Amino acid sequence: LFTDFIKTNSSYLENEDRVAYLFSSASVFYFRKGNMTKSKAMILEGLKVIPENFELKQRLKSFN
Repeated sequence: LFTDFIKTNSSYLENEDRVAYLFSSASVFYFRKGNMTKSKAMILEGLKVIPENFELKQRLKSFN
């Protein structure tokens, strides 16, 4: 869903922090619902879009 949005709105990628926030927020939503699998999937999806993002990499480490 988010990835499709970003693909169709490439100007959104100009601000990496916004993209990281988008995926981080989705991850937190699923985490609070107790769905760790979906929460981690959101972080991994974000890293596909912005692979070198420090915040997303740090959040991914919290799952290990």
